[in-house]
Amino acid sequence: MGESGVMEWFSGIHGTPLDILFEGLSYSATAGIIWLVLGALIMWSGRRADGASMMLSVVLALCICDLVLKPIVDRDRPFDELDLDVLMSIPTTSSFPSGHTASAFAGAVSLLMIDRRWGIAALTYAALVALSRVYVCAHWPTDVIAGAVLGAAMAAIVFYAVRRCRSNRIESTEL
Repeated sequence: MGESGVMEWFSGIHGTPLDILFEGLSYSATAGIIWLVLGALIMWSGRRADGASMMLSVVLALCICDLVLKPIVDRDRPFDELDLDVLMSIPTTSSFPSGHTASAFAGAVSLLMIDRRWGIAALTYAALVALSRVYVCAHWPTDVIAGAVLGAAMAAIVFYAVRRCRSNRIESTEL
């Protein structure tokens, strides 16, 4: 079954209680707000570098997604190509990659690097956000896969860079 078949299957199962769940999940991840608030709370709790790293990861993932990749790739949304039952307001941006998924995975992988237990729960949430974007027919499956990879990569890069800078700073003060 290709991407079109997947999208038609999801559109065909609309009208169940799952609609409310997946619409809610999709809206909960809008603009990465939940991760930015969580990052701010982590900073406020005294883990400034971790909270700032989470926030930076989410912002970078969204900027690369929305300002660089979407305009370059300019992929049509599934509902532009197929007759689908869309369960949300119609987005006006291009489809590839999914910004909701990119920010969700940037936040979840960041949290995984901060606290393993909470990170696993956050990754479950991020995976459900990714699924929700396909379920509501806003994104192709490959859009959410690319968003997940982008978000996870941003978190890994930012956390590695911040930790390396902090360890270099500590080493230089010891000399």
